[in-house]
Amino acid sequence: MSTITVILVDDHLVVRSGLKALLGTQPDIDVVAEAASGEEALVKVEQHSPAVVVMDLAMGDGMDGIEAIKQLRLRNGKQAVLVFTTYDSDADIVRAVDAGAMGYLLKDAVPEEIFAAVRGAVQGTSVMSA
Repeated sequence: MSTITVILVDDHLVVRSGLKALLGTQPDIDVVAEAASGEEALVKVEQHSPAVVVMDLAMGDGMDGIEAIKQLRLRNGKQAVLVFTTYDSDADIVRAVDAGAMGYLLKDAVPEEIFAAVRGAVQGTSVMSA
């Protein structure tokens, strides 16, 4: 079993910490870095080349998640990007998928759904919250 490397991108430390702890319970998932902004995410992805980037959409000042996804796609396009957010409008989902997101999860997703989404993203499976 190979390890799935992940970077978490969210402007809220408590969200990153909770998600990191949750993903850390899985022997095949390794959170290799965290970022608090879109700009920081681009740097961390370049440094760590993760398999999956879990990205919030809204991150305060600076580059939002949609723009960060677009930039990741322009730079290399290798990472699977999963949006992990509270925004559940059709317009937000379409914008994220059009930007290049592989999946779209709401922050109220159950742990098993999050684990499955990370594993599925590496295999090219698109995952959307119900």
